[in-house]
Amino acid sequence: ARAGTAPVTGPGGRAVRPDLAGAAVAALAAMVVAAPALANGFTYDAVVMVQQNPAVHALRPPWTYLGESYWGGQLYRPLVVLAFALEWAAGGGAPLAFQATSVVLAGLAAFLVTLLLTELVPGSPGRLAALLFAVHPVHVEAVAGIVGQSELLVTAAVAAAAWTYVRGRRAGPFTPARLAALAALALVAALSKEQGFMLPFLLGALEFVLLRRDDAGAHRDVRAGLLAAAAPLALVLTLRTAVLGSAAGAVVAPALAGLDVPGRVIVALGVTPQWVRLLLWPAHLQAEYGPPALSTAPVVGAAQALGLACLAGLGALCWWARRRAPAAIAGIAWTALALAPVSNVPVATGIVLAERTLYLPSVGAMLLVAALAAALADGAAGPARRALAAALLLAAALGAARSVSRAGAWRSNATLFPQLVAEAPESYRAWKVYARHLLGTGDVRGAEAALRRALALWNGDPEVHEDLSLLLRKDGRCAEAVPVMAAVGRWPDEAYPQLRARYFHCLAELGRWEEAARVARDAVATGNAAWVPLAARADSALRAGAVRPSSAGTD
Repeated sequence: ARAGTAPVTGPGGRAVRPDLAGAAVAALAAMVVAAPALANGFTYDAVVMVQQNPAVHALRPPWTYLGESYWGGQLYRPLVVLAFALEWAAGGGAPLAFQATSVVLAGLAAFLVTLLLTELVPGSPGRLAALLFAVHPVHVEAVAGIVGQSELLVTAAVAAAAWTYVRGRRAGPFTPARLAALAALALVAALSKEQGFMLPFLLGALEFVLLRRDDAGAHRDVRAGLLAAAAPLALVLTLRTAVLGSAAGAVVAPALAGLDVPGRVIVALGVTPQWVRLLLWPAHLQAEYGPPALSTAPVVGAAQALGLACLAGLGALCWWARRRAPAAIAGIAWTALALAPVSNVPVATGIVLAERTLYLPSVGAMLLVAALAAALADGAAGPARRALAAALLLAAALGAARSVSRAGAWRSNATLFPQLVAEAPESYRAWKVYARHLLGTGDVRGAEAALRRALALWNGDPEVHEDLSLLLRKDGRCAEAVPVMAAVGRWPDEAYPQLRARYFHCLAELGRWEEAARVARDAVATGNAAWVPLAARADSALRAGAVRPSSAGTD
């Protein structure tokens, strides 16, 4: 197992037997720590995506879902939408059916990940790392939040595909049944979430680091296996582009809008320490991340320096592990590849960071833990090995306790949204979504305070300006609304048409016709013919010397 390669068989030349017992234990542990989520209702995105979504309230022929987007023209996850429709039908629309499915999927993912980890790192290190995966606190959001089922499905499919590939390579040559299984699992992964498209690259990393064998038969097997995993993805990519109009198909988060690739690389460097922390020591968890606590300015600062230090440390670890623990390199490569689609480097997405997106990357992180544990245990005395195992078991116990205590946060929106701002008081998004929750409960004054807090923290999100300006205008407080709407020119009219309209009408109500006329002319200049009458109205008021009109109209 030197020079970065590993034997295609287990220790002593024997084939590695699937660790079904270890996988069953991990699956049971995952379901036990996820069980408190069974009491949760529809919260946050699940309210819109499931509870209020007619697309999942009636079963239709499965192929019809292939022609629809996942969320209002965004993203493409037809298998998840089909799963939601099946769960709605099975449970009569009750959240328990969805939560129970998530718990079972968490167990399935843990079972399959354990088979993979113990295949790559046999024995206690692989089993203990798999147990850490099963109870990992960063997984709670994916399991407890219902919409995280996409993470569970893609991870289960990718882990099963990777295990199938490794077993096939070690058995050699690939049988038609294994190749068909690889293709089917690749299809499930890509239809569940965007990270599924990384499957061929993940298999390639395992091949290059752990399975290399330089002979014609091996090369033929590698080509066949990678082609079986990649071919279905081309089909899904074609469908995705046809449905969404582009391969990306996601609305860009305001915090990432306008950033080019170098700018997004700088942002990703700043996020890197958070990824490392959440994957290896997730003591503090939160459901919202964003500026100003997590800077998205394309400027190199302390966070980026720490991110570079993390990358340098991982590079040094890879150099050390190349002979002693090559599986550690495979774990680092897996984590990096699984993070790529959600890193915002290839394309900007709708989030800066979300804990649920770390479900698949955490497989690589636990492979790293397993490899390092095996390297430390190799040649160590019995007491040292037992101490290492005890430390990993203690970490698993702490992780399980944290996961159980965390799951209740998603009990209802009434429990979740106040916790958002308690956990992330310096994230403007936490206050933004909390304000919308308060508006839904009728707490207008509380919503106003939350929106003002969001705006004070970071003023680059037009939706905060829209929400606060609408609240103020409905309350007859145009004088307070105008400063909120003054940044209207920073965002395109086609995306936020009502913001400019409210700005015009409030200026008109206040008798500030020169400013209203300027707003209208700017809108006309963009080619929006609907503003021509408003511009004429403002000009007419100026010619008449109007100070305050009797009626300014409505939105």
